[in-house]
Amino acid sequence: MVEHPRITVIMGLFGPGYAGRVRTAVRSIQRQTLPVEVILAELCDRPLYGELAAELGVRHVTSPPVRYGSSAVFSASMAGNAALALVRSDWVYHSDVDVFFPSRAFFERLVAEVWADKNNVATYPLMKHLPASRVGEFVEGVDWSSLSEDLPSTTFLDFREGKFFPGEEREVRTISDGKPWVMTESRHQVARSMGYRGRGYEVVAARQPALHFGAMFASTELLIDLGGYCEEFVAYGFEDVDIIWKASHSGNLIELYKARPDLVTIHLDHPKPYFSRIAFERNLLLHQLRKVRGLDDAIASDRACLEKTMERIAQQKAT
Repeated sequence: MVEHPRITVIMGLFGPGYAGRVRTAVRSIQRQTLPVEVILAELCDRPLYGELAAELGVRHVTSPPVRYGSSAVFSASMAGNAALALVRSDWVYHSDVDVFFPSRAFFERLVAEVWADKNNVATYPLMKHLPASRVGEFVEGVDWSSLSEDLPSTTFLDFREGKFFPGEEREVRTISDGKPWVMTESRHQVARSMGYRGRGYEVVAARQPALHFGAMFASTELLIDLGGYCEEFVAYGFEDVDIIWKASHSGNLIELYKARPDLVTIHLDHPKPYFSRIAFERNLLLHQLRKVRGLDDAIASDRACLEKTMERIAQQKAT
């Protein structure tokens, strides 16, 4: 008799410099009270993390760029679907390589909340932050293999250092540094645009503690039925919003920061990577168009793409 579901964690990564974060994230999963498989989904021309994956005893799949003439476009969606094609477990948790789990019972508690109904979808766990200046010392100093206790989440910051501050502000009227800005508001945060050549949107006020927006825990059956990720998104951005939109209309959405505030993740902060405003706005428009066209149309299109990705991964395994 199976007392718990089989679980796979999929973590996407792109580019060099993440080895320490990968080790930290994977070790925090391998010390869980439930057995959990890990798949690293790498966006790459040439794999950088295959040897590290073998060292850590986890699976590794690559997703090459889509080429348009002389240009190459990477897709986090394609990497996610490539990993989904390898999944043989009952449930899947989508995470990131710069996020780790301080509690050894994270997945045990998550299963207790969600497993009763295969149509349940859990997302938005609480997230605390480890400032980038402390990451190197931390990842080198923690011996996960011998650590038998939880790491106290209270030792980490509630907000990203220099980006968030606590409060319930509904409007920010003045910005002292004179940078161009356009306010955008959601139920989670208030942010400003950093200008077309800037670094995207910078959060200037938070209405609640930070959340891991890209995290999602759902049954493999449901994810495949939804068509996985939409592979029309380029680079990264909105692929996670989009799949949660599909899941929330096809399943029972559980917002973990409300239902289980004891489930805390830790983000290993890092300098903000290159931000393409063109890609961001393209992905935003695509997501809005998909919502206008309707859920059935979106799922049908995504299923066709996922089937092709699964065929490609099966051929790779065969050779």
